[in-house]
Amino acid sequence: MGVDYPAPMHALRIAILPVVLCLVPWLAAAQTAMQGPSAPDLPETEARDSSGRVTVRAVRLPSALRVDGRLDEAIYQQIKPITGMVQSEPDAGAPFTEKTETWVLFDEDSVTVAFRCWDSRPERAVLNEMRRDHGGIAQNDHVSFTIDTFYDRRNAMSFTISGIGGRMDGQFTDERLYNGDWNPVWDSAVSRFEGGWRVEMSVPFKTL
Repeated sequence: MGVDYPAPMHALRIAILPVVLCLVPWLAAAQTAMQGPSAPDLPETEARDSSGRVTVRAVRLPSALRVDGRLDEAIYQQIKPITGMVQSEPDAGAPFTEKTETWVLFDEDSVTVAFRCWDSRPERAVLNEMRRDHGGIAQNDHVSFTIDTFYDRRNAMSFTISGIGGRMDGQFTDERLYNGDWNPVWDSAVSRFEGGWRVEMSVPFKTL
């Protein structure tokens, strides 16, 4: 189940995962058009080619996931996370300064993107905004992913959550126009662990 994504960015402990989901029932056509290496065999979940393009595997769940942000289900032990992220800002191409692990999962009804984020200086985290779609969330410690369901690299849906559960969502059109008034139904949960925080973000397919 291939998922192709460009390099994420890191600033103020920001982890952004733009993804192109090649999920049923369009998988065969999507894989034909997909640019990048072939999807890796499990338990691996990411593959890179000599040009730096990355394909990650979205893993089918045997049953619906309990979205509680704890990441204690067996699936998180059975498959390897996506870890090879690099910065877009402030140092393009440089490795992340804090370890981040990501999983892309799906069942019959929804797609779930989970993050485990380490933080060596948690006392410096900016976490002060809970108003939905407020621009301050983008200045907080947060993670995001975008879904380009048509794989046209011009239009996408974006989902963001901060380390205290502040949420943003919106639509990108023609690569530059952003509609923050789009407020779809989706589920999320955040929890802390010693050394960082973790989050599960689950979006129903009917929302997409």
